[in-house]
Amino acid sequence: MTPEHEQAANLLGIIWKGIPADYKSRYRRSIWQQFEDNIRSAACSTSRMGEFISKLCFKFSASIGRNDEDRMIAKIILQETDAWALLKLLREETTLLVLMVRVANQERHAARKKERQLQREGEMDSVFEDDIERIISVAGKHNIVIEPEAAHDIWGEISSGWAAGWLDLPQDDDDLWEMMRPYLRKGGR
Repeated sequence: MTPEHEQAANLLGIIWKGIPADYKSRYRRSIWQQFEDNIRSAACSTSRMGEFISKLCFKFSASIGRNDEDRMIAKIILQETDAWALLKLLREETTLLVLMVRVANQERHAARKKERQLQREGEMDSVFEDDIERIISVAGKHNIVIEPEAAHDIWGEISSGWAAGWLDLPQDDDDLWEMMRPYLRKGGR
């Protein structure tokens, strides 16, 4: 990929972000093909980048990005990139550029999903931190040393067996020990 490919894909990605979500949802089965076809059509019907962007945005009732930062990035791309070279790429390598936008979107979605998952896990860890410390303590009383990660795994395995999750640990340490023992053997701890 050349820097021009990256710039073209970034510009298209900004326009993609500006397409209304309800439009994307309504045409979810064909939206990417529509996007590709309309890019090619708009690029082939003009020799000016401004007109290309206007035509493409008009086709989707889109804005240039979602916020001022997106618009600033688009402006910089347009100022720093040769318009003829960019239009040529948009005409001749449309499929590749749309694929680059799709991959970037998937990576961004995966990163957000992972971030949300880590955030939820962090919230769970802080909520049940006392329980995990108690598991370590009860194991210690039986001369078994376990790391916090192992205690978290034990907590998770036992919790997954409860329909509503592990709401409360047993009050009695001996009861907790009996509940933990199968998981200590299972993990070879």
